[in-house]
Amino acid sequence: MFRSITAHGVPNCVIQVADWKDKSQACLVKPREVEVQRENAGVDFVASMVRFRGGQWRMVLTPEQFNTLLQAALQ
Repeated sequence: MFRSITAHGVPNCVIQVADWKDKSQACLVKPREVEVQRENAGVDFVASMVRFRGGQWRMVLTPEQFNTLLQAALQ
């Protein structure tokens, strides 16, 4: 499942949403896939949202994606 929610008010960001049976696979694959979407969209920030049992959501980023976000937050 892929959805970009940039149209819903997250400026300069692409977010992919995953509700996969294999949560580990989603956590490994989606951050890499969203990086391609970031390049195509020409934005600075990305995140992947993975849905876990019970409806709990977690944001998943690579160390590089987290660093980009952190550096922007510290400025």
